[in-house]
Amino acid sequence: MRVTSALLLAVLGPVRSWAASLDATWCGKYYQPGSPTTAPDAASFFSAPALSSTPLLDFTCGQSVRPYVEGDKTASIVVDAAVNYQLGTAWASSASSLSLSITVGDRTVVSGATLAANSTGTKFSFDLDQLKAQTTAFEMSCTAQLGNGGATYSASSSFLYLPPNPYNGSVVKMDKLTGAMLVPNKVGNSWEPLWPLGYFVTFQGYLDTNLSVLDEMKANGINVVHPIPPFGSESALTRVLDKMEELGLWLMYDMRYSYSNATARRAAEVELIRTRSNLLLWYTGDEPDGSADPVSATSEAYDAIMTADGYHPISLEYSAGADIIMQDAYPLFTNVTYSTLYNTTCTTTFGCCGATLPHAQV
Repeated sequence: MRVTSALLLAVLGPVRSWAASLDATWCGKYYQPGSPTTAPDAASFFSAPALSSTPLLDFTCGQSVRPYVEGDKTASIVVDAAVNYQLGTAWASSASSLSLSITVGDRTVVSGATLAANSTGTKFSFDLDQLKAQTTAFEMSCTAQLGNGGATYSASSSFLYLPPNPYNGSVVKMDKLTGAMLVPNKVGNSWEPLWPLGYFVTFQGYLDTNLSVLDEMKANGINVVHPIPPFGSESALTRVLDKMEELGLWLMYDMRYSYSNATARRAAEVELIRTRSNLLLWYTGDEPDGSADPVSATSEAYDAIMTADGYHPISLEYSAGADIIMQDAYPLFTNVTYSTLYNTTCTTTFGCCGATLPHAQV
């Protein structure tokens, strides 16, 4: 695979540098010796929403698998109608069920179905031959009504039903009910859940200099590789990704230095990688709240990447704008009250006690 020098610069070019000044913050907190001790703005802390004094109906709907792809025969919509005291619209009924209708685009795909009140995860199926696959998502609207002429509850979502992948790359689906990623099962032409097993792997000076590392990973049961950028050179990136394809190792592609770049750089990167037969998922923001990336950056990137490639899920660490939200707790070899990296204490208002022992070995 070849890319132009302009594309190479976009994909592998200069990366974001970490601020080293005493004004630098992490998750809103100062953390270096000599930094101000000013506490973060109180408004930046999360607070639990007040509970309602009366019952609410949290009515939502969404496709159970995303995306569906031309060739799939049936689709299903997952509907929740949970009675609670935190989310939703006023519920003042003792009824045990509602009448459900669902419209996708201009087609009513479910009509007059019975939806149990205070239920979650109920599936309603329909034949996909009612729709024509398209590259953009359909608008989906769901309506639940109490009795004949009673209260009406509405929810909306999008429904993604795509043509076959035109980029000759892989297709990976999300089971939105269980959270599993679904990959093709070549035996029986079906889909099966993948249990991903892998970890962050340094690219420069490690993967790019010793491809036998990938053989060792494969031999030890690793099935997903997450190379950490920057990737150095066109030849190094191509060599590593080709070897991964050869071994059948899935790729979790890291865009931490480009995901918030709305220029040609991000687009070029997606166009380059979406052709890979082993692309499993995109990884955009790496601890985006820590580095104070714009709040809208992850959601904006999600929409842009989905427009350019709707055939793979998007992941990131604890933020909006993804199909898969990851946690980054650093539970091993971490002192959560004192940073051995910066030699400062860590409190709720000062300090950074993340991976403070990078030399530790498990």
